[in-house]
Amino acid sequence: IGLLVSQVFKAMGGGRVTCVDVSEFKLDKAKELGADCVIDSRKSEVESNSADIVFETAGLPATTAQMFSIARKGGTAIQVGWPAGNLVTMNIAEFIDKELTYKSVNRYANAFPAAIQYLTDGRINVDGMISRSFPFEQTGEAFKYAHDNKENVVKVVILN
Repeated sequence: IGLLVSQVFKAMGGGRVTCVDVSEFKLDKAKELGADCVIDSRKSEVESNSADIVFETAGLPATTAQMFSIARKGGTAIQVGWPAGNLVTMNIAEFIDKELTYKSVNRYANAFPAAIQYLTDGRINVDGMISRSFPFEQTGEAFKYAHDNKENVVKVVILN
């Protein structure tokens, strides 16, 4: 999801994109797909007050709480991932003090026309996200491949 969000952000005229992850493979893929900067959060701290707009796409309570720290005063925090357990512990004083705007995205129903247009005109590169394709008759093998190669797979496609 993060790889798509970063591409859409740029396609819609957004500025510099920094992607944060714990997977070197996914960070390399982010760079390949247009991210300006990548940060392995196992090796480097993500700087506080460093972004005008922060998208949380991992769906982790820790990264959801962290996005408020990363956002600059007056910035926007956008929740795309759905945190496990549905509850997040956060520093509400930091959120209020920075006067952040908090938005969420769910189901994407109103985004289909733009998504189709961006795919058609090449603003979004999904080919770079397909790790492997399988014919429909090998659906079981496709799921096994995705399961057994989690660290090196972005998306597996089953062709009909």
